Amino acid sequence: MPASVFTMTTPLSLVLALALSLALPASADTRPASAFAEALQRGADQAASCQVQIEHDADELPGCVQARARTDTGTPPRLAQAHRLGALFRGWVMADTAAAYAVDGAEPAAAALLLELLPLQRKLGVSDAALCKLMADGCRGLIERKHEVERSKAFRQGR
Repeated sequence: MPASVFTMTTPLSLVLALALSLALPASADTRPASAFAEALQRGADQAASCQVQIEHDADELPGCVQARARTDTGTPPRLAQAHRLGALFRGWVMADTAAAYAVDGAEPAAAALLLELLPLQRKLGVSDAALCKLMADGCRGLIERKHEVERSKAFRQGR
């Protein structure tokens, strides 16, 4: 939907609902069957419930995502880390999308989540393509945006 469709009178909740609908869980039919991939998807699905935080207080989004990223005691460490990575990625997508709409607190929330996500993604050796499978419609420019943020001077200084 072109940005010109939205006016200053369009309710923020409607704009966010439309924009964040890109972050809906992928359908069960397209999910890989491996335990690792399932853990990634479970984390992403659980973090999706944090979407309401964006409308109320985007500053609280990282805390909500981190809470959803926790797994039960006894979860094998690699699966627990996959679950956490899925949650962090979904949280970053929600925060970055909200930041594009100038939602207060969304940009720092996105940066905080990306700072956690990147080292874990590298540690686990998970490709951007694998993370894109967590999204209902793939990434549609998200990976390019992720790399753009990583290259930005402000982000590098915040590390």
